[in-house]
Amino acid sequence: MRLLLLLGLLVLLSSSKGGKIKDHTFDPHRWEDRLIVLVAGPGYQKGAWLHQQQEKFIRAHGPMRERDMVVYMCRDTVCLKGAWTNTKGDHKWIPTEILSAKVREHWKVSENTVLLIGKDGGEKGRWTKAFDPAEVFQLVDQMPMRRAEQKQQEKTQ
Repeated sequence: MRLLLLLGLLVLLSSSKGGKIKDHTFDPHRWEDRLIVLVAGPGYQKGAWLHQQQEKFIRAHGPMRERDMVVYMCRDTVCLKGAWTNTKGDHKWIPTEILSAKVREHWKVSENTVLLIGKDGGEKGRWTKAFDPAEVFQLVDQMPMRRAEQKQQEKTQ
């Protein structure tokens, strides 16, 4: 009986949101990729902010790949997944089944926002003003998982 109660408690705890991806559309990335999610706030109008941020991350394809980062842009009704088509940095946006409204609701986004989601599915950073991707890379490089990845890479070189 105690075992059943303990199992029930564990299930309840694991199903709470707590700022992590749980039963969410980005879940396939868990433990594989870090995510940059560019989210247009409600009432988004094609404007400079989102375009500037997406261009900055597109140009940073080398550092993004080094850090296992994938970029999503959520605007209008659906999210688009960024994909580099070659090593030169050519880029395209692929429509997904991820609904922008669900992303805004899940991550509690009410304005134009850039989210950094770690490999564990937790929010690691949030920006609402224009910024340089180097800030994100510095933050990622300080994370214990990234440091372990770098040490492992050094050993294999």
